[in-house]
Amino acid sequence: MKRVLVIFVLLIAVSTGILYIGISSQQSFAKSTLVACTNDGALRMLSTLDSNKQAWPGERMNDSTFQFEQLQYTTGATLINTTGLSFTYAEKKYPAQLVIEETTPDSSRFIIQTAAALPLHPIHRIKQFFAVKQLQQQVDALLASLKKKYDGEELVYGLKVEMNRVKDSAMISTRTMLNHYPSVKEIYEMADAIQTYIKANGGTASNPPMLHVYKEGANQYLVMVAVPTHTQVPGNETFLQKRMLANGYILVSEITGGNAAIEQGEAAIKQYVMDHQKSSPAIPFQMMLTDRRAEPDTSKWKTRLYYPVMY
Repeated sequence: MKRVLVIFVLLIAVSTGILYIGISSQQSFAKSTLVACTNDGALRMLSTLDSNKQAWPGERMNDSTFQFEQLQYTTGATLINTTGLSFTYAEKKYPAQLVIEETTPDSSRFIIQTAAALPLHPIHRIKQFFAVKQLQQQVDALLASLKKKYDGEELVYGLKVEMNRVKDSAMISTRTMLNHYPSVKEIYEMADAIQTYIKANGGTASNPPMLHVYKEGANQYLVMVAVPTHTQVPGNETFLQKRMLANGYILVSEITGGNAAIEQGEAAIKQYVMDHQKSSPAIPFQMMLTDRRAEPDTSKWKTRLYYPVMY
């Protein structure tokens, strides 16, 4: 009996020794996922305090600490493409970092790296070793949640941006200079004049009027209104014939709301173009899907934003 007990104790000691020797005192790992979001857009969102509530997964406990499933983490400073993190899991703290690397102009790789120093005591070391393995599962879940948030980039820009092809390539436009932002009445007076000109020249409109307003100075607004046509209509000095590259690439997004919402959407899509390293062969414009004369409630206006780009 004693002999069996001695052998049993020896086996446990040898097994523990093997595990102890085989487990490094430093445990580190890196987990990654590919995300359909630019690194600039993601880093800007993740490092901005005002956006933290939406930018990071989990329940926000304060400005920089979040509870995600069994993992508590705190966000730190962002330097270039790296955000410092601190994990708390199973009552232990682990230093970590989130690295966002550009893979293409339209996507990036999110990488979470962390390391842990294991204790000298063999039993504690083995226990901590398995805790690190469980931590890896929590990090996998955190990355999956980040991917879900940032894929498609709607969170980053506050609107959904789609890459489409140009359909309305022919149009008639006119322009004027005002000392104020154009009123609805002034915009539609220009649109109505274009419509009358198109009909007088045998053409028909293919879509609602389009608008572009460019602020040139403190009290200078260049207002351009255009109406797309099914076929080409000849122009003159007042009503200009315009053509876009047929089947060319164009970014499209829809906005609901008045001028403030439209301006915010235009700024967001412009940032999208910069982040995605696109160049534009023509000016952006808004298509007034709602007849703004018939709808006085600006919160109900529907507007489609267009931004021509080179793919």
